[in-house]
Amino acid sequence: MRLLKSYLESNLQRMMDNNVRMKYIGHTHKLPAEVQEKMRWAEEATAGNTGTTLTLALNYSGRSELVDAFRGLAAEMQQKHLSAEHITEEDIHRHLYTAHMPDPDLLIRTSGEMRLSTCLLWQIAYTEIFFTERLWPDFAASICWKPSPNSSSASAATAASAKTAAKWKKGRTGQVNGLAVRSKANPRHESSPTRLDC
Repeated sequence: MRLLKSYLESNLQRMMDNNVRMKYIGHTHKLPAEVQEKMRWAEEATAGNTGTTLTLALNYSGRSELVDAFRGLAAEMQQKHLSAEHITEEDIHRHLYTAHMPDPDLLIRTSGEMRLSTCLLWQIAYTEIFFTERLWPDFAASICWKPSPNSSSASAATAASAKTAAKWKKGRTGQVNGLAVRSKANPRHESSPTRLDC
């Protein structure tokens, strides 16, 4: 957690210079008090920025997110005296940590991992997925735009991801713990680009 505090302190001016707004998802209330204080400080300092929204997923699990969403929805249904037949996908979406964000269109999983690591389980239902052996620190967006010459098979995933990346080149960008996410603009969400780091 010292690393997070250090990151926020040393990068706040860069976020201000680049018009980046900070947000967080996950069980952040379970983090140490001094870390939560530093998080609030960075979020409040950047609240007026209107460019990219950088959302850090801290103490986050996609499964926990779904449990929390279903609990919140169940409480709402009970309060409104509604039966389960009235539940819609939009109702579930409203209770997700990412309700303020669009669903991703492209997910890039780096370092040869062939799993999703429980990030954004609901949100990536229709997301195209691109897997690469390249490690996250060495990853560059240009890798998405063309199939890798080192790949033994120009996989359908690579082709689909390159196609999606080109299609959404003007869309929103996000990152998730070795996963990079690119989302198209969605009228029900804020107009600024969104980036997510788990």
